[in-house]
Amino acid sequence: PKPVVLDTELTSLRILLSKHGGEGIRAQNPIICCAQDVFDDINHESDGSLFRGADILPCKRDTASSKGLDLGDVLKQLRERRGIKSVMVEGGAATLAAFANK
Repeated sequence: PKPVVLDTELTSLRILLSKHGGEGIRAQNPIICCAQDVFDDINHESDGSLFRGADILPCKRDTASSKGLDLGDVLKQLRERRGIKSVMVEGGAATLAAFANK
């Protein structure tokens, strides 16, 4: 299994790195899906150290709800760019419902 994290603004990644002294994250090469604009901004401003130890996958934002990621695009990117054809979803009721509706 490959861990996949939905982190639109890369907030979780920033917190993890700040708490662990910038040494990266412990999970083995997780795929972290974030908004394309966030990826572009951070990639442009930093030396790439934020991404150390993680596989960042930029995705489209959900334009209907104005927050979060477009789950259809997340699934498409996982399939096309990482070869992942199935996922197991863990999360609360809203997350499960959103995936069930895709």
